[in-house]
Amino acid sequence: MEDLQSECEEAGIPYFFKQWGEWLPVNQMTETELDKLHRSNRIAKDGEDQGAIDEVFGTYCTVPTTIVGTDGVCLAVTDPIAFQPGRGGMTTFRVGVHKAGCKLNGKGWHEWPAGWNREEFDGRQQR
Repeated sequence: MEDLQSECEEAGIPYFFKQWGEWLPVNQMTETELDKLHRSNRIAKDGEDQGAIDEVFGTYCTVPTTIVGTDGVCLAVTDPIAFQPGRGGMTTFRVGVHKAGCKLNGKGWHEWPAGWNREEFDGRQQR
């Protein structure tokens, strides 16, 4: 997505990015958003540091996760070829349409070619 958007910008072509759907790529998430998707395997007791406990006992993801390659093929995180060199695997999380949103690299891209009537286009889409 980023490559296509960059090419459009360089060529002066309007770029419209509708949405991610239910799945959000890890490179579009903040560290805080990513942390909210994980839970500790063991909760720290009084006086213990949760970060240190997590380093020893680990965490688990609370939402479905998949790896999407540049070829569009989705693989499980546990699949041996998911992160194979040259495959371009990207971890994605099923967070839902609302949370995934429609921003690409933190920006909404809602550009239209000059002369297009968006309302007229939207009306055709609903038929």
